[in-house]
Amino acid sequence: MAYQYIHTSAKRGLEPGKSGFCCVARSRELPKNLLRQLDRMSRYEHIAKGPSPIIMRHRKIETKDGAFHTLSRIQDSGVDYSKRNNHIAHHVAFEEREIRHLPDPATILLHWRGWRSEWQEPPRILGETDEFNIHDMDTSHINEPKDSDFPHMVENGIPLVRFVPIETGFELVVTAHWRKALLQLPVAERWKCSFTNCLLSTDKPSEFAWAAYWQDRELPFDIPQDPRPLGATETPSEEVAREAIEAEEPVEIPTATPEPKRQAPIVEIPDEENFKKAKRSKKPWTRRRMSHFLNTSLVALSILSLATAIFFLIEYRNNRKQAALDQGRQTAAMIKDDSDAESQASNLSVSAARTEWDRLLAESSLFNDLPLARAAAETLRVSGDSQPEDTLAFLEDALDQVESKSSSGVDVPSRFLTKTETNVALEPRVGRLLETKNLYLTSETLKTALSRLKELGVDVSMIEERLSQNAFRWEDLLIGLKECRRRTKDQFGSFDISRQNVASQYDKTYRELVSDNRLEPYLELHDIFGRRESSGFMAIDKSGYVSEPREIYYASFMQRIFNEFVLPRYSHFNQSPEFQMALRHAGSEKLTTALEVAKAIQDALEKARVQDVELQTQINFIKSQWESLFERNDLMEEAIIAFSIERIEEAKSKLSRLQTQLEPDDLKNYRRIRDINRVIDEAEKALQESETNEEWVVIHVQSSQL
Repeated sequence: MAYQYIHTSAKRGLEPGKSGFCCVARSRELPKNLLRQLDRMSRYEHIAKGPSPIIMRHRKIETKDGAFHTLSRIQDSGVDYSKRNNHIAHHVAFEEREIRHLPDPATILLHWRGWRSEWQEPPRILGETDEFNIHDMDTSHINEPKDSDFPHMVENGIPLVRFVPIETGFELVVTAHWRKALLQLPVAERWKCSFTNCLLSTDKPSEFAWAAYWQDRELPFDIPQDPRPLGATETPSEEVAREAIEAEEPVEIPTATPEPKRQAPIVEIPDEENFKKAKRSKKPWTRRRMSHFLNTSLVALSILSLATAIFFLIEYRNNRKQAALDQGRQTAAMIKDDSDAESQASNLSVSAARTEWDRLLAESSLFNDLPLARAAAETLRVSGDSQPEDTLAFLEDALDQVESKSSSGVDVPSRFLTKTETNVALEPRVGRLLETKNLYLTSETLKTALSRLKELGVDVSMIEERLSQNAFRWEDLLIGLKECRRRTKDQFGSFDISRQNVASQYDKTYRELVSDNRLEPYLELHDIFGRRESSGFMAIDKSGYVSEPREIYYASFMQRIFNEFVLPRYSHFNQSPEFQMALRHAGSEKLTTALEVAKAIQDALEKARVQDVELQTQINFIKSQWESLFERNDLMEEAIIAFSIERIEEAKSKLSRLQTQLEPDDLKNYRRIRDINRVIDEAEKALQESETNEEWVVIHVQSSQL
């Protein structure tokens, strides 16, 4: 994400107690070290004569938080609250990994619509509507300068270090020249040139590869005149040699003449005065000397005795501890060789089990020595402490997730979690065990949302990369969901709003029709004749559209379905005049309403006779179903049937009309967008409410970005 920082003069700054020139707005996640650097880069100089410049800059800065490419627009902003000159500095910083998805820096400086020229709002944290969006560019006013206006900046595909004199007011023109020069470079090289379109007296020219300066303005530093390839340097010896050649004077290197070394005089010490070789006279054993000797001996003996006692005490304790460890390891080895772990666990003492369990947990090595961990947990469970066994069961389930590459998730017991207003965190020792296993903490709601989004074919990497192995931060995941929604919108950018509205009406009409239980029997009429769903009045094709859009009269549909059943079996029916007449009447075009057709078909079914028992059974079934649908002796009930069929006809007529305004995949795209947004809405709502009864799981994420 892009970090933003806005600096201007205000009566009240964003930080408590700040006023005057200070930060009035910034991104919430802006690193502190980067913030301090951007604050220093917000200087400006008002020019007494002529208009003050709009300064545009690109620099790469290194902080303890990492490397950032910063784009800055600094310009005059009228007067502030105290009626003094004001300016505004708006900075946008990108991490190194982001720039490969961006155009060149000069294009963003010239054409991004989000640059602020003033700030009249209260100080605040910038929100989603203020975020940098690469699509929010206004390139309608691009004016390319002529090549003859400025010197060339690139030679043989390599940028040159150049400082260009310009006239007052040509800052934007020279920035357009920077942009034109950057486009001559390979894409990977366009962010390696730092530049400014106007040097200030407080600037350091060495910080820029390209710089422009007003030709009639004096600056407190020398401006390099000769261009050289970016990255080329001169060694001190080469510089001295070049200066000597220019001065046409040889460079003399002084040489020092060594002075003779002086030796100190040799003094010989006579034998009688050499105190090292001289023999000392023996002191007599006086009473005082004897007392001093005995006291010193007693003190030394006491110290030696105490040290010996301490040594044996430490050795004794170490031997006991080593014995317990040896016993634990011996028991673990026995368990590895014997499948009956429960019987072998009794060989591990409670104290040894506690020691081994604490050691494995502290060293994050439970996964490396599972048999020993199981034995220790079983011994502690028998002694009344079930927490180690529960911990081990949770961790083994999590390990199974990794080995099976499943993303179904493992429930996290509440005792392993600590909750604050901003996040939910795993108990540190448990969290460390999951760090190397690609297991991430999340809520059950978000896990379900991720699974549903993947089923819909959505790239959820922007959400997964905000997951943490040890903590779940609501705000980070909300940002990831919003980014997922934005990318979905961009993916369907060619699906214009008018077609979306038509698809929405189509989908709504169809869902209202099929969800009405009173209409269901008439929509499923084809089932009575044993026909497939593709033969139904509201049959839908693979794209979601009605298969027969021209067939909008239900009476014609009933006649077609009845004829498709009778005609293949016509030879099996009796050829009585009554049946022949009833059959012709059922297919007559003179029947205008659906109820008239229904009664004519009912009459034909009553008069139908066949010799085939199985076919007669089928006809009897159709006749009974037909009677239950259409035969009423009450005029009001018949009116309700007619009204229901009219509703079906009106809905199909509307669907057929809307269908002509849509492309083949429009309905499918609309429903996919709708389902994706619905899943994201539900996930955002759950995260914003952050209910206390939310269940927590760890999931195995195989995304390459994590």
